[in-house]
Amino acid sequence: MSSPTPSNAPHHDHVDHDDIIYPQVIPFLLVHAACFAAIWTGITWEAVALGVALYWLRMFGITAGYHRYFSHRSYATSRVFQFILACLAQSSAQKSVLWWAAKHRHHHLFSDTEHDVHSPRHTGFLFAHCQATPRFTR
Repeated sequence: MSSPTPSNAPHHDHVDHDDIIYPQVIPFLLVHAACFAAIWTGITWEAVALGVALYWLRMFGITAGYHRYFSHRSYATSRVFQFILACLAQSSAQKSVLWWAAKHRHHHLFSDTEHDVHSPRHTGFLFAHCQATPRFTR
């Protein structure tokens, strides 16, 4: 059976969260909550520099790896660099390469329609960036 297209996709009257496995959200939340440890440990210039460097490195992994390479195949690269991109992106706790690419391709299939849960037009900016894509029932 082919994947659903905007013309034959099932209609959902409500937001379906069956595909969110809440224990898998814990690493993502812990990475953000860990920032509060600075209250007790203090902040040094080295820590700030390391934080900024790791942020940009991980965002490079997400943008150049998960988004441009694995989702869109925008360029060609070696198997070693594919592994490096995947490791960098995975260190951001945004799930696996296969999950991210599949959800992003789904997003482009249904861009800015009611079936696109990543559309800021329909769900708002924050929800569009933090929401998992609902499964379609057959």
